[in-house]
Amino acid sequence: MDSGYVYSGILDLDSLKDLFKEINTENPLFYIKEAIDDYQISEKLPDVKIPRNGSVFSDKGEIRWEEKEGMYHVLVLTETEIKKVPDSLLKIEGNWNINKNMRIFLVPPNMGHISPNFKQYPHDANYLIVCYYLNNEKNFFISPRRFEK
Repeated sequence: MDSGYVYSGILDLDSLKDLFKEINTENPLFYIKEAIDDYQISEKLPDVKIPRNGSVFSDKGEIRWEEKEGMYHVLVLTETEIKKVPDSLLKIEGNWNINKNMRIFLVPPNMGHISPNFKQYPHDANYLIVCYYLNNEKNFFISPRRFEK
């Protein structure tokens, strides 16, 4: 198992956007918009307003956020320490380890009882590659990294 890093804090919009650059790599950066009536997955950051809830992820890590009263409550899961950590983003201490590159089968979007607002997964993927974040050998988070055919 590899070591992992977990951060949490409250950021303004500009700091959140700067944080996106920390996990942006030459590989695709995926974006998930999460709303009760609108759930979307795309292979880029939003060009317009950042939604109230969402996440971005790449091979390097994941950032989850929820907007409350103009500020963003943020959780960051990475495999490397963040170089430029905003003052309000704190490293969560603990014995964080990662089970890397675990495959999760994706249910086809056109399945009868499951009908998301999208017709296909990025790259027509059949699997989502994830990391399991453990603290003291207990699972805490499942963090997506990429899609695979």
